[in-house]
Amino acid sequence: LAVGIVPSAMAGLAPPALAALRAAHPGLRLRIRTGLSADLALMVRSGELDAALTTAPEAAIPGLRAREAAREPLEAIAPDSGGADAAQDARALLQGRPFIWFSRRTWAGQMIERRIEEMGLGVDAAMEVDSLEAVEALVRHGLGVSVAPRRAGAGRLGIRAAPLGDPQLWRALALLERHRNPRARLADALLAAVQAAQQATPR
Repeated sequence: LAVGIVPSAMAGLAPPALAALRAAHPGLRLRIRTGLSADLALMVRSGELDAALTTAPEAAIPGLRAREAAREPLEAIAPDSGGADAAQDARALLQGRPFIWFSRRTWAGQMIERRIEEMGLGVDAAMEVDSLEAVEALVRHGLGVSVAPRRAGAGRLGIRAAPLGDPQLWRALALLERHRNPRARLADALLAAVQAAQQATPR
């Protein structure tokens, strides 16, 4: 089974899901590629990949179907100073501080940018990086604030967070595959394994 996985999922939900899939199918040979959601979607369309775990596309992609695998809340994040302002809301956390973008070349980064615009938040752009782990590390070390999904199983020591939006805004992860996927049964099993991994992961 050839599967594409975005790096944020590879650092969180994917390993336990892949382990469960292999345990259920001992003879299964997995071939894993990581990359940006848009690139992985093209590889699924071309047949280079059987399926891909990506940020859910906000519009339908011709020739592909997307099924939700997991949901992660979007949060404003800032360094945890341990002070009295720890209860600030998202707007207060983000304004007046250097803002660290998660790369807007990614579907998740583009979604975050749209949500910030919809909320009318003016941010002081300081950096743009292509790894959610890097975003959180920069915030943890006091170099700025950001908006990022709370990844299942990822601790946020040294970071305080506030929900983004009312009602809460989410980043969905989806399993992409061709409508006529010859490996559909294995793709179904992978989807179920990812969903089970999220349910089993402490929040």
